[in-house]
Amino acid sequence: MAKFKADINQLLSWVHEAQQAHSMWRKDSWEDWEFRDGKQWSQAAYAAMEKKGIKPITINRTFPIINLVHGHYIINQQDIVALGRTKADAELAQVMSEGIQLIVDQNGGTQKMGSAFHDQIITGFGCMGVGLNP
Repeated sequence: MAKFKADINQLLSWVHEAQQAHSMWRKDSWEDWEFRDGKQWSQAAYAAMEKKGIKPITINRTFPIINLVHGHYIINQQDIVALGRTKADAELAQVMSEGIQLIVDQNGGTQKMGSAFHDQIITGFGCMGVGLNP
């Protein structure tokens, strides 16, 4: 019985650790989006500059670089291709590749992959969920 209690406590500590990590990531992610949008001064630094009589300005060099990287991805985006393990699988792999491309085209997959990539280059995490398209 004591072993089960120790296992449950271990699992609960992992859940708590994951929740804390996700919470910290959300805070950092919000700061990353604001940094990209040009809010690059902390409130304390901004107030200190104004107190000295200096109007803080921001030359946002992050925004155009993110757009450049995102644009490079969009222009050079590759199609998903299925490959067979042997020559006997080549025809089936071609059919699978065409099926994958059909699904991507019908569901706006190119735009969704581009959006996930854009989120990834800003916050370090971008994903797509596989599921039923209503």
